[in-house]
Amino acid sequence: MSNRTLSQIFKRKLCEKCGRSHMNNLHDWCILCQIHQEKDCSSGNEKIDYFIQNRQLNSNNEQGSIFEWVPYNQLIDIKKIKKYDFATIYSAKWKDGPLYWDKDSGKHLRKLDVGVILKCLHNLQNNIDQFLDVIKRRVHVTSDKFYIYGISQNPDTNDYFMIFNDEYLQSYCVTCGNSYDYHRLCNPCLIKDFKLNFINRSGNEKVDNFIQGRLSKSILDPVYIFEWIPYNQFNEIKEINKDECFAFYSAEWKDGPVYFDMNYKKHLRMSDAKVVLKYLHDSQNTIDQFLNEVKQYLNYIDNMSFDKEIEFDEIFEESLLYGISQNQDTKNYFMIFGNNYFDAHCIICYKYTGGLTKLCKQCQIIYLKKNFVTWTSKNEKIDNFIQEKQLEFLPFEWIPYNQFYEVKKVNENNLAIVYLAKWKEYLYWDGPDGKYSKNLNTSVTLKCFHNSQNNIDQLLNEAEKYPFHYYHCIFEFYGISQKPDTKDYLMVLDDKYFGTYCVICGEKYSGYKWCNLCQINHLKENFTNWSGNEKINEIIQETQLKINNPEDMIFEWIPFSQFSNIKQIIKSTIYSAIWENGPLHWNTQKDKKYIRQPSKKVVLKYLHNSQNVMDEFLNEIKQYTINFEERKIVSIYGISQDKNTNNYLVVLNDEYFRMYCEICGEKYPDDYTWCKSCHMRDLFKDWTSGNKVIDNLIQEMQLKIDSSHDILFEWIPYNQFDEINEIGKGGFATVYSAKWKSGPLRFNSYNIKKYVRQQPNMTVALKCLHDSQNITNKLVYFWI
Repeated sequence: MSNRTLSQIFKRKLCEKCGRSHMNNLHDWCILCQIHQEKDCSSGNEKIDYFIQNRQLNSNNEQGSIFEWVPYNQLIDIKKIKKYDFATIYSAKWKDGPLYWDKDSGKHLRKLDVGVILKCLHNLQNNIDQFLDVIKRRVHVTSDKFYIYGISQNPDTNDYFMIFNDEYLQSYCVTCGNSYDYHRLCNPCLIKDFKLNFINRSGNEKVDNFIQGRLSKSILDPVYIFEWIPYNQFNEIKEINKDECFAFYSAEWKDGPVYFDMNYKKHLRMSDAKVVLKYLHDSQNTIDQFLNEVKQYLNYIDNMSFDKEIEFDEIFEESLLYGISQNQDTKNYFMIFGNNYFDAHCIICYKYTGGLTKLCKQCQIIYLKKNFVTWTSKNEKIDNFIQEKQLEFLPFEWIPYNQFYEVKKVNENNLAIVYLAKWKEYLYWDGPDGKYSKNLNTSVTLKCFHNSQNNIDQLLNEAEKYPFHYYHCIFEFYGISQKPDTKDYLMVLDDKYFGTYCVICGEKYSGYKWCNLCQINHLKENFTNWSGNEKINEIIQETQLKINNPEDMIFEWIPFSQFSNIKQIIKSTIYSAIWENGPLHWNTQKDKKYIRQPSKKVVLKYLHNSQNVMDEFLNEIKQYTINFEERKIVSIYGISQDKNTNNYLVVLNDEYFRMYCEICGEKYPDDYTWCKSCHMRDLFKDWTSGNKVIDNLIQEMQLKIDSSHDILFEWIPYNQFDEINEIGKGGFATVYSAKWKSGPLRFNSYNIKKYVRQQPNMTVALKCLHDSQNITNKLVYFWI
């Protein structure tokens, strides 16, 4: 048997009353004994009693209520809810209520007068195995809210009951008794109920067929249900708008729209609802055209339902299409919308916009095309580029250069010059108002490309690299301009540009305003003969160029004179020290540049005679990393050389000893600073059982340990046990319960990093094999 298996077994406890093994880790009694103490809990059926006892002994305090036998006289106010072919469902109250673990009092308590659901399966009182098999399946599918309390039996009919909490009806349909997912509805029963109680008919076959076709989809929607609405349902009808195609009226719908109540699991109506009636002129003679208009709107809403980026807010819900009706005087058909119809539809053509803008896409395009004639860059390619972006509803435009003032140069390279400036009048599309509005004196960044007037294609390719859609960007790309003196074109960006792109080269930052390209170029420019050794210099250069993150280490040559307080940790190999200037790290908070972390504690690792075995030393370096993301590998700061011995050494992060043993230098098998050879060494001293076979067994078991979590098998003097009580006896052994005074050894990985005893007076089981003083190897291995 492995140590891990032993560890799992020892998580169980022995009951102080009956000696049974149980999982009730916070109490010395098993749950079975506590229930027996309260009352006689036998069902009178051996199979059911065994099933319940097994469930109780494997319960723990985190599993909510305790599964148990409930005497039938404990159930009051029993009322039949529904009878099916296979079962009958009742509601009831349980007088004493279920047993649960109370954390405050530290013991099991009961909740009095708890509402429960009783489920009686027909004709199973004589088929116990089948009944218990049904319960097993229910136990495995219960959730945090819906679970089974136990079993009972009607003494008059001998029918057995499963007892559930009152959330049962949230998972089982009251109408048909079939189960369904917690957040779903029983679709067939809902459709049947709706057809019986809510459906009205228009008298027109095409209209009725159309509504029926929508019914199965909308009937299961908790927001709205599409239906035929009789005209006499509307009061206070008032005309509010009219054009050559449509007429709009406000009205009050007496019964109101149907919605599905998730609490009561049934359809209800929202009475006296304010609605908008939209007429299509002469629709009684153009049924197909009218239904096509309705279908287009419904399809649009259906497609929106699958768009995860759209949140269905109050405007959406209160502008939905509830159904169709007909004016009995004019015979015109009309659509019935929620009261927020005009907030969610285009003010020109009345197409749905969701309230994000007052003009729909097509009307915005018409508006923009009318304004194309008011500006020009005088370059056809640039004009076309700007128009394409505008027709994609991007806030992008041609901006005359005289709109900028306080223009200041901030950077220049061989590609472009970058300026900061103020923009006098920034025009932007105000979606909610459906028009362009002005924003005055906006701070912007101007990126002017050299000789761009002669290379328009390159300019536009460069522009495409930048994100246009400001909803998802850190900065906005406003448009294009041109310097009147040089004729060079400029890209106009907001002043957050330099928070995303490098001031020096214009490339996008990798993070924390850190440019990988510029940092590598800077390192290349500063390569020098640091160490005086060509191979060492090459490895430093090669490692420096591997940086790709602002939090990566800058690998460097470190003069040995930089180290103080050098202390030997492992003989002639590993030392701790203080690096006076400290390593370089990227300052992400203020200056956004490399600064040093002075007085940094480091580890110095020597490789003897390394000046003569350079390849071996370089292989040692490759075991470590400068990469911030490789957290399971020790970080390396650089290389140095002891001027007294001429030996090279690697300079490592002081977290080295989180991964390597301070005593022997070997790597730990896990992250808990536990070294088997070092921490187990002292355990073989100062003890003996007096029997060589037993001593060998204990040592063999200890050597099987391969983790700091494993239980330590040991020799325990008998005088360590108190309160020894016999709890069971068999033909070859007797079992006792006892208290172990000092308790077992556990490895403390947090501070002292050694084996200590932290569980005094631990309850244990002692298994005494009869005549075991005549121990043999065969008997020993029978034990384990």
